Amino acid sequence: MDIYSIDRDLDSEYRRLDKIPENERTQIIDFVNEIKITGITKYREYFYMVRLRMIYGILWINS
Repeated sequence: MDIYSIDRDLDSEYRRLDKIPENERTQIIDFVNEIKITGITKYREYFYMVRLRMIYGILWINS
């Protein structure tokens, strides 16, 4: 049993990406998919998803 519910957290993070415009969302997902090939864990995938979404939000607000 996984006490951190990483699958639930990842699903939630992918749903949050739906609020981002398609081009930027696609770039974030493509990047994460590319690094998944290297064998990163789901926790690292979640780390990147959260950080990239947050960076997008900061850049969007400041533009």
